[in-house]
Amino acid sequence: MPVKAIYKILFACVSLIFIGVDSVKAQDVHFTQYNEAPILLNPANIGFYKSQYRFNANIRNQWNTKFVNNNSVGVSGTGFQTAAGSFDMTVNVTKSSPDRLGVGVQLFSDQAGEVSLRTTSGLVGVSYWKNIQKFADKYLVFGATAGFVDKRIDYTNLQLPDQYNFFDPFRPLTAVSYPTNDNITFTDISIGAKYFNAISKRRYVQYGVAIYHLNKPKNSFFFDTNPDRIYRKLVLHGGMRMPFKRKIDIMPSGMICIQGPSLEINQGAFARFQVTEARSKDLMAYSLGFWLRESRAIGKAFLFDALNVVSKMEFNNYTIGFSYDINISGMAATTRLQGGPELSFSYTGIMNASLGNKKRPYCPTF
Repeated sequence: MPVKAIYKILFACVSLIFIGVDSVKAQDVHFTQYNEAPILLNPANIGFYKSQYRFNANIRNQWNTKFVNNNSVGVSGTGFQTAAGSFDMTVNVTKSSPDRLGVGVQLFSDQAGEVSLRTTSGLVGVSYWKNIQKFADKYLVFGATAGFVDKRIDYTNLQLPDQYNFFDPFRPLTAVSYPTNDNITFTDISIGAKYFNAISKRRYVQYGVAIYHLNKPKNSFFFDTNPDRIYRKLVLHGGMRMPFKRKIDIMPSGMICIQGPSLEINQGAFARFQVTEARSKDLMAYSLGFWLRESRAIGKAFLFDALNVVSKMEFNNYTIGFSYDINISGMAATTRLQGGPELSFSYTGIMNASLGNKKRPYCPTF
């Protein structure tokens, strides 16, 4: 494929995605280890690895503890508990073609606060890898996901201002009228594209763009004629791997999320230490890195949100990651710098060698 044609395709994809971003309402939750939740980062990540199938799992627990604010008054809550899991696989289109087709399933669950606002989703997705340089690991990838999202809330746990009475030990009923609906279900559609170039086994670069909530699903428990809708989310991400010494690689990566009036930037780098020799049948490697997360409302000043310490262990087909957010935002005094621990797990494998050709591309392991 000519280079000019490649740039035209990329420009068209980016243009369509920027056109699709507008002002609707609500925010998405996120993972600190965004590269370890590949389908949630970009639908084009479906099947984006060297093996034939992959299983990913992520667990995050934030602010599920008791803090003390500036007035020495205890503040407690259930915080945020988030879990995600995905399974995807890939096959070559034909045994002689380097092009590949990926399919996947993404599950997600989040519970926020004492009102138990629960969000559960199940998505299916596809991707297509188009080789853009014959006999080289250079690909342009397109992906899409679609599925259902269910949101539920428990109004009985709400405590509103008019229910507070210092002299009455029995909490009175509130005068506020709750919505008659305590759950909503909607369809959700997302698309993405990415470029990947493996220059060598230890040197590659990739960058991508995705838009989530393409269909602008409603996000209201009221039966409004003009309900609030979820902000479309634009995600720009990229990263690379570069050899530093014989067994040490530097792996910087970054992500920018734009969702309605909010902007988030997450940037950092891994130092990856390979324990085993390059020609060894077993792989053992350890990575340690730091990421800085910044956020702001569009048109406002940047605010430092968290410093993220991330570690990762690779052993053959298994990868386990652990991270912790050190809160450095304006809430640092209340939270005592505490953020949220996060655990990730990944396993890749070969199901049937006959499903594709023996030549499989190098893929990033951010």
